[in-house]
Amino acid sequence: MSHPWLSNAMRRMLWPRVPRALRSRALVYTRLARPFARLLPPGNDPRVAASFAFYGAAPQLEYMLAYHAPVQIEPGYGFAMQHGRLIPESMPYHEAVGLPPLGCAPPRRGVQHEEAVISLREFGDTNYYHFFCDVIGKLAQLAPWSLDPAVPLLVSERLAAQPYFQAALRNGHLAGRRVLVQQGWIEAGRAIFCKAMPHSKASFELGAALLGAPPAAHGQHEKILLTRRPARGRFLANGREVAALCRAYGIRPVDTDDLSPGEQMALFAQAGLVVGIHGAGLTNLIFRRGAPACLLELFPADSIPPHYFWLCHSYGYGYRALAGSPRTQHGAFTVSLAALRGALKEVLGGQPGNW
Repeated sequence: MSHPWLSNAMRRMLWPRVPRALRSRALVYTRLARPFARLLPPGNDPRVAASFAFYGAAPQLEYMLAYHAPVQIEPGYGFAMQHGRLIPESMPYHEAVGLPPLGCAPPRRGVQHEEAVISLREFGDTNYYHFFCDVIGKLAQLAPWSLDPAVPLLVSERLAAQPYFQAALRNGHLAGRRVLVQQGWIEAGRAIFCKAMPHSKASFELGAALLGAPPAAHGQHEKILLTRRPARGRFLANGREVAALCRAYGIRPVDTDDLSPGEQMALFAQAGLVVGIHGAGLTNLIFRRGAPACLLELFPADSIPPHYFWLCHSYGYGYRALAGSPRTQHGAFTVSLAALRGALKEVLGGQPGNW
Protein backbone atom coordinates (compact mmCIF):
# COMPACT_ATOMS: atom_id res chain seq x y z
CA MET A 1 0.00 0.00 0.00
CA SER A 2 1.13 3.56 -0.61
CA HIS A 3 2.24 5.77 2.21
CA PRO A 4 -0.14 8.66 2.93
CA TRP A 5 2.49 11.17 1.84
CA LEU A 6 3.00 9.57 -1.56
CA SER A 7 1.82 12.13 -4.09
CA ASN A 8 -0.30 11.33 -7.11
CA ALA A 9 2.59 12.45 -9.33
CA MET A 10 4.78 9.79 -7.70
CA ARG A 11 2.05 7.20 -8.11
CA ARG A 12 1.86 8.00 -11.81
CA MET A 13 5.56 7.30 -12.12
CA LEU A 14 5.65 4.17 -9.97
CA TRP A 15 2.44 2.33 -10.85
CA PRO A 16 3.17 -0.63 -13.19
CA ARG A 17 0.90 -0.35 -16.21
CA VAL A 18 -0.39 -2.70 -18.84
CA PRO A 19 2.00 -2.17 -21.79
CA ARG A 20 0.84 0.48 -24.22
CA ALA A 21 0.87 -2.01 -27.11
CA LEU A 22 -1.65 -4.23 -25.33
CA ARG A 23 -3.82 -1.25 -24.41
CA SER A 24 -3.76 -0.10 -28.04
CA ARG A 25 -5.18 -3.46 -29.13
CA ALA A 26 -8.21 -2.78 -26.95
CA LEU A 27 -8.80 0.65 -28.48
CA VAL A 28 -12.04 0.75 -30.49
CA TYR A 29 -11.66 4.41 -31.44
CA THR A 30 -10.43 7.75 -30.18
CA ARG A 31 -11.32 11.31 -31.12
CA LEU A 32 -9.76 14.65 -30.19
CA ALA A 33 -11.62 17.92 -30.70
CA ARG A 34 -11.85 21.54 -29.59
CA PRO A 35 -15.58 22.15 -30.10
CA PHE A 36 -15.65 25.54 -28.37
CA ALA A 37 -12.27 26.95 -29.38
CA ARG A 38 -13.71 29.85 -31.40
CA LEU A 39 -16.54 30.66 -29.00
CA LEU A 40 -16.12 33.88 -27.01
CA PRO A 41 -18.57 35.27 -24.44
CA PRO A 42 -20.60 38.46 -24.76
CA GLY A 43 -19.49 41.40 -22.63
CA ASN A 44 -16.22 43.25 -22.21
CA ASP A 45 -14.67 41.75 -19.07
CA PRO A 46 -11.12 40.68 -20.04
CA ARG A 47 -10.97 38.22 -17.11
CA VAL A 48 -13.95 36.31 -18.44
CA ALA A 49 -12.72 36.43 -22.03
CA ALA A 50 -9.23 35.20 -21.08
CA SER A 51 -10.50 32.34 -18.94
CA PHE A 52 -13.07 31.18 -21.50
CA ALA A 53 -10.46 31.31 -24.27
CA PHE A 54 -8.05 29.27 -22.16
CA TYR A 55 -10.61 26.54 -21.50
CA GLY A 56 -11.84 26.60 -25.09
CA ALA A 57 -8.33 26.02 -26.44
CA ALA A 58 -7.89 22.83 -24.39
CA PRO A 59 -8.39 19.65 -26.45
CA GLN A 60 -11.29 17.41 -25.44
CA LEU A 61 -10.83 13.66 -25.71
CA GLU A 62 -13.27 10.83 -26.41
CA TYR A 63 -12.38 7.14 -26.60
CA MET A 64 -13.65 3.59 -26.21
CA LEU A 65 -11.73 0.50 -25.08
CA ALA A 66 -13.00 -3.09 -25.30
CA TYR A 67 -11.07 -5.74 -23.37
CA HIS A 68 -11.73 -9.36 -24.34
CA ALA A 69 -9.53 -10.85 -21.63
CA PRO A 70 -10.24 -10.86 -17.88
CA VAL A 71 -9.73 -7.61 -15.99
CA GLN A 72 -10.05 -6.87 -12.28
CA ILE A 73 -11.84 -3.66 -11.24
CA GLU A 74 -11.08 -2.18 -7.84
CA PRO A 75 -14.00 -0.65 -5.92
CA GLY A 76 -12.47 2.52 -4.47
CA TYR A 77 -11.89 4.40 -7.70
CA GLY A 78 -13.06 2.07 -10.49
CA PHE A 79 -9.68 1.39 -12.10
CA ALA A 80 -9.18 -1.84 -14.01
CA MET A 81 -6.06 -4.00 -13.84
CA GLN A 82 -4.58 -7.02 -15.55
CA HIS A 83 -2.07 -9.21 -13.73
CA GLY A 84 -1.42 -6.48 -11.18
CA ARG A 85 -0.83 -3.83 -13.84
CA LEU A 86 -2.97 -0.72 -14.14
CA ILE A 87 -5.13 0.22 -17.15
CA PRO A 88 -5.08 4.00 -16.62
CA GLU A 89 -7.66 4.75 -19.35
CA SER A 90 -10.24 2.70 -17.46
CA MET A 91 -10.91 5.84 -15.39
CA PRO A 92 -11.23 9.09 -17.37
CA TYR A 93 -9.37 12.13 -16.03
CA HIS A 94 -6.93 9.95 -14.10
CA GLU A 95 -4.13 12.37 -15.03
CA ALA A 96 -5.75 15.17 -13.07
CA VAL A 97 -7.61 13.37 -10.30
CA GLY A 98 -5.67 10.44 -8.93
CA LEU A 99 -4.55 6.83 -8.97
CA PRO A 100 -5.24 4.05 -6.49
CA PRO A 101 -2.67 3.24 -3.79
CA LEU A 102 0.36 1.32 -4.98
CA GLY A 103 0.04 -2.38 -4.35
CA CYS A 104 -3.74 -2.29 -4.66
CA ALA A 105 -4.76 -5.86 -5.57
CA PRO A 106 -7.86 -8.07 -5.41
CA PRO A 107 -8.26 -10.24 -2.31
CA ARG A 108 -7.88 -14.00 -2.51
CA ARG A 109 -11.55 -14.46 -1.70
CA GLY A 110 -14.74 -12.53 -2.23
CA VAL A 111 -14.13 -11.31 -5.78
CA GLN A 112 -17.35 -11.05 -7.78
CA HIS A 113 -17.12 -12.66 -11.22
CA GLU A 114 -19.03 -11.28 -14.21
CA GLU A 115 -19.01 -12.45 -17.79
CA ALA A 116 -18.92 -8.85 -19.04
CA VAL A 117 -19.44 -5.30 -17.79
CA ILE A 118 -19.74 -1.77 -19.18
CA SER A 119 -18.13 0.63 -16.76
CA LEU A 120 -19.89 3.89 -15.98
CA ARG A 121 -17.42 4.63 -13.18
CA GLU A 122 -16.38 8.29 -12.99
CA PHE A 123 -14.51 10.37 -10.42
CA GLY A 124 -17.19 13.08 -10.49
CA ASP A 125 -20.27 10.88 -10.51
CA THR A 126 -21.77 12.51 -7.41
CA ASN A 127 -21.63 15.93 -9.05
CA TYR A 128 -24.90 16.77 -10.78
CA TYR A 129 -23.20 18.35 -13.80
CA HIS A 130 -20.69 15.53 -14.24
CA PHE A 131 -23.47 12.95 -13.91
CA PHE A 132 -25.10 14.38 -17.05
CA CYS A 133 -21.88 15.31 -18.81
CA ASP A 134 -19.76 12.22 -18.15
CA VAL A 135 -21.86 9.33 -16.81
CA ILE A 136 -24.89 9.90 -19.06
CA GLY A 137 -22.37 10.97 -21.67
CA LYS A 138 -21.08 7.41 -21.76
CA LEU A 139 -24.58 6.08 -22.39
CA ALA A 140 -25.03 8.56 -25.25
CA GLN A 141 -21.63 7.58 -26.61
CA LEU A 142 -22.46 3.86 -26.47
CA ALA A 143 -25.98 4.15 -27.90
CA PRO A 144 -25.05 3.86 -31.61
CA TRP A 145 -23.09 0.66 -30.99
CA SER A 146 -26.15 -1.50 -30.21
CA LEU A 147 -24.39 -3.33 -27.41
CA ASP A 148 -25.96 -6.38 -25.80
CA PRO A 149 -28.51 -5.06 -23.24
CA ALA A 150 -27.77 -8.08 -21.06
CA VAL A 151 -24.33 -6.68 -20.24
CA PRO A 152 -24.62 -4.89 -16.87
CA LEU A 153 -23.79 -1.24 -16.34
CA LEU A 154 -21.24 -0.85 -13.56
CA VAL A 155 -21.74 2.11 -11.19
CA SER A 156 -20.34 3.13 -7.82
CA GLU A 157 -22.23 2.90 -4.55
CA ARG A 158 -22.06 6.67 -4.19
CA LEU A 159 -23.74 7.23 -7.57
CA ALA A 160 -26.41 4.62 -6.85
CA ALA A 161 -27.37 6.58 -3.71
CA GLN A 162 -27.94 9.86 -5.57
CA PRO A 163 -31.60 10.94 -5.96
CA TYR A 164 -31.12 11.87 -9.61
CA PHE A 165 -29.72 8.44 -10.45
CA GLN A 166 -32.57 6.74 -8.59
CA ALA A 167 -35.01 8.94 -10.51
CA ALA A 168 -33.47 7.78 -13.79
CA LEU A 169 -33.97 4.16 -12.73
CA ARG A 170 -37.58 4.74 -11.64
CA ASN A 171 -38.49 6.46 -14.87
CA GLY A 172 -38.11 3.19 -16.74
CA HIS A 173 -35.80 4.23 -19.57
CA LEU A 174 -33.19 1.85 -18.16
CA ALA A 175 -35.71 -0.95 -17.84
CA GLY A 176 -34.26 -4.24 -18.98
CA ARG A 177 -30.73 -3.14 -18.14
CA ARG A 178 -29.01 -4.65 -15.17
CA VAL A 179 -27.29 -1.98 -13.10
CA LEU A 180 -24.43 -3.46 -11.10
CA VAL A 181 -23.57 -1.44 -7.99
CA GLN A 182 -19.94 -2.14 -7.21
CA GLN A 183 -19.29 -2.96 -3.57
CA GLY A 184 -16.07 -4.94 -3.85
CA TRP A 185 -13.58 -6.21 -6.40
CA ILE A 186 -15.03 -7.46 -9.68
CA GLU A 187 -13.38 -9.69 -12.24
CA ALA A 188 -14.94 -9.39 -15.68
CA GLY A 189 -14.19 -11.69 -18.60
CA ARG A 190 -14.88 -8.81 -20.97
CA ALA A 191 -15.17 -5.10 -20.27
CA ILE A 192 -15.83 -1.82 -22.01
CA PHE A 193 -14.33 1.42 -20.73
CA CYS A 194 -15.00 4.75 -22.40
CA LYS A 195 -14.79 8.49 -22.08
CA ALA A 196 -17.41 10.66 -23.72
CA MET A 197 -16.74 13.95 -25.46
CA PRO A 198 -17.54 16.31 -22.56
CA HIS A 199 -20.10 19.14 -22.61
CA SER A 200 -22.11 17.46 -25.37
CA LYS A 201 -25.72 18.44 -25.94
CA ALA A 202 -26.49 14.81 -26.79
CA SER A 203 -25.49 13.82 -23.26
CA PHE A 204 -27.74 16.44 -21.69
CA GLU A 205 -30.65 15.51 -23.94
CA LEU A 206 -30.35 11.83 -23.05
CA GLY A 207 -30.15 12.72 -19.37
CA ALA A 208 -33.35 14.74 -19.59
CA ALA A 209 -35.05 11.82 -21.33
CA LEU A 210 -33.81 9.34 -18.72
CA LEU A 211 -35.27 11.48 -15.95
CA GLY A 212 -38.57 11.87 -17.78
CA ALA A 213 -38.29 15.66 -17.93
CA PRO A 214 -41.53 17.48 -18.74
CA PRO A 215 -41.69 19.74 -21.80
CA ALA A 216 -40.64 23.34 -21.26
CA ALA A 217 -43.41 25.76 -20.33
CA HIS A 218 -43.17 28.14 -23.30
CA GLY A 219 -45.73 30.60 -21.95
CA GLN A 220 -44.00 31.02 -18.59
CA HIS A 221 -40.87 33.04 -17.87
CA GLU A 222 -40.07 32.61 -14.19
CA LYS A 223 -37.08 34.57 -12.90
CA ILE A 224 -34.97 32.78 -10.29
CA LEU A 225 -31.78 33.38 -8.34
CA LEU A 226 -29.96 30.11 -7.74
CA THR A 227 -28.25 30.34 -4.35
CA ARG A 228 -25.51 28.21 -2.78
CA ARG A 229 -24.92 27.45 0.87
CA PRO A 230 -21.50 28.15 2.42
CA ALA A 231 -20.94 24.43 2.91
CA ARG A 232 -20.74 24.13 -0.88
CA GLY A 233 -17.42 25.97 -0.78
CA ARG A 234 -18.20 28.75 -3.28
CA PHE A 235 -20.71 31.30 -2.06
CA LEU A 236 -21.48 35.01 -1.98
CA ALA A 237 -20.30 36.88 1.11
CA ASN A 238 -22.85 39.58 0.21
CA GLY A 239 -25.52 37.04 -0.62
CA ARG A 240 -28.25 38.83 1.35
CA GLU A 241 -27.68 42.06 -0.52
CA VAL A 242 -27.61 40.22 -3.85
CA ALA A 243 -30.87 38.42 -2.99
CA ALA A 244 -32.52 41.70 -1.98
CA LEU A 245 -31.47 43.36 -5.23
CA CYS A 246 -32.74 40.42 -7.25
CA ARG A 247 -36.08 40.47 -5.42
CA ALA A 248 -36.44 44.12 -6.39
CA TYR A 249 -36.35 42.93 -10.01
CA GLY A 250 -38.86 40.15 -9.40
CA ILE A 251 -36.24 37.41 -9.21
CA ARG A 252 -36.98 34.72 -6.63
CA PRO A 253 -34.13 33.06 -4.64
CA VAL A 254 -34.08 29.24 -4.85
CA ASP A 255 -31.72 26.62 -3.47
CA THR A 256 -31.93 23.37 -5.47
CA ASP A 257 -30.64 21.44 -2.46
CA ASP A 258 -34.17 21.86 -1.07
CA LEU A 259 -35.83 20.38 -4.17
CA SER A 260 -36.33 16.84 -5.44
CA PRO A 261 -35.22 16.00 -9.00
CA GLY A 262 -38.83 16.29 -10.16
CA GLU A 263 -39.25 19.69 -8.53
CA GLN A 264 -36.02 20.94 -10.11
CA MET A 265 -37.15 19.82 -13.55
CA ALA A 266 -40.55 21.49 -13.16
CA LEU A 267 -39.01 24.74 -11.89
CA PHE A 268 -36.46 25.08 -14.67
CA ALA A 269 -38.99 24.14 -17.33
CA GLN A 270 -40.62 27.49 -16.44
CA ALA A 271 -37.43 29.54 -15.91
CA GLY A 272 -36.92 32.25 -18.52
CA LEU A 273 -34.15 33.96 -16.53
CA VAL A 274 -31.67 32.31 -14.18
CA VAL A 275 -29.17 34.24 -12.09
CA GLY A 276 -26.72 31.99 -10.30
CA ILE A 277 -23.27 31.31 -8.94
CA HIS A 278 -21.26 28.91 -11.07
CA GLY A 279 -22.17 25.44 -9.81
CA ALA A 280 -23.77 22.14 -10.68
CA GLY A 281 -27.30 23.39 -10.03
CA LEU A 282 -27.13 25.39 -13.26
CA THR A 283 -27.21 22.07 -15.13
CA ASN A 284 -30.99 22.23 -14.65
CA LEU A 285 -31.06 24.70 -17.54
CA ILE A 286 -31.32 21.66 -19.81
CA PHE A 287 -34.95 21.29 -18.68
CA ARG A 288 -35.82 24.61 -20.38
CA ARG A 289 -34.82 23.12 -23.73
CA GLY A 290 -36.82 24.38 -26.68
CA ALA A 291 -37.95 27.55 -24.91
CA PRO A 292 -36.24 30.96 -24.57
CA ALA A 293 -33.97 31.43 -21.56
CA CYS A 294 -31.08 33.55 -20.34
CA LEU A 295 -28.38 32.85 -17.75
CA LEU A 296 -26.55 35.52 -15.77
CA GLU A 297 -23.69 33.58 -14.20
CA LEU A 298 -21.73 34.89 -11.19
CA PHE A 299 -18.08 33.95 -10.70
CA PRO A 300 -15.26 34.53 -8.25
CA ALA A 301 -12.42 36.23 -10.09
CA ASP A 302 -10.04 33.31 -9.50
CA SER A 303 -12.25 30.63 -11.07
CA ILE A 304 -14.17 31.38 -14.29
CA PRO A 305 -14.84 28.13 -16.20
CA PRO A 306 -17.16 28.33 -19.23
CA HIS A 307 -19.13 25.08 -18.86
CA TYR A 308 -22.54 26.75 -18.62
CA PHE A 309 -21.70 29.28 -21.32
CA TRP A 310 -21.09 26.28 -23.57
CA LEU A 311 -24.36 24.70 -22.43
CA CYS A 312 -26.26 27.93 -23.16
CA HIS A 313 -24.65 28.15 -26.58
CA SER A 314 -25.71 24.57 -27.36
CA TYR A 315 -29.31 25.34 -26.45
CA GLY A 316 -29.50 28.82 -27.96
CA TYR A 317 -29.96 30.58 -24.62
CA GLY A 318 -28.83 34.09 -23.86
CA TYR A 319 -25.79 34.41 -21.61
CA ARG A 320 -24.02 37.03 -19.51
CA ALA A 321 -21.14 36.60 -17.04
CA LEU A 322 -20.30 38.75 -14.01
CA ALA A 323 -16.98 38.23 -12.20
CA GLY A 324 -16.55 39.38 -8.62
CA SER A 325 -13.70 39.30 -6.15
CA PRO A 326 -11.34 36.35 -5.64
CA ARG A 327 -12.43 33.73 -3.12
CA THR A 328 -11.31 33.80 0.49
CA GLN A 329 -9.87 30.66 2.06
CA HIS A 330 -13.43 29.73 3.04
CA GLY A 331 -14.73 30.08 -0.52
CA ALA A 332 -16.55 33.39 -0.08
CA PHE A 333 -16.52 36.09 -2.73
CA THR A 334 -18.49 39.23 -3.51
CA VAL A 335 -19.98 40.77 -6.62
CA SER A 336 -20.45 44.48 -7.10
CA LEU A 337 -24.09 45.42 -6.55
CA ALA A 338 -23.76 48.26 -9.05
CA ALA A 339 -22.37 45.87 -11.67
CA LEU A 340 -25.10 43.35 -10.89
CA ARG A 341 -27.77 46.02 -11.22
CA GLY A 342 -26.39 46.98 -14.61
CA ALA A 343 -26.29 43.35 -15.76
CA LEU A 344 -29.87 42.78 -14.61
CA LYS A 345 -31.06 45.83 -16.49
CA GLU A 346 -29.27 44.54 -19.58
CA VAL A 347 -30.77 41.03 -19.52
CA LEU A 348 -34.21 42.24 -18.49
CA GLY A 349 -34.26 44.96 -21.12
CA GLY A 350 -35.03 42.51 -23.89
CA GLN A 351 -38.15 40.45 -24.34
CA PRO A 352 -37.83 36.73 -23.43
CA GLY A 353 -38.09 35.79 -27.06
CA ASN A 354 -34.92 37.72 -27.75
CA TRP A 355 -32.85 36.04 -25.01
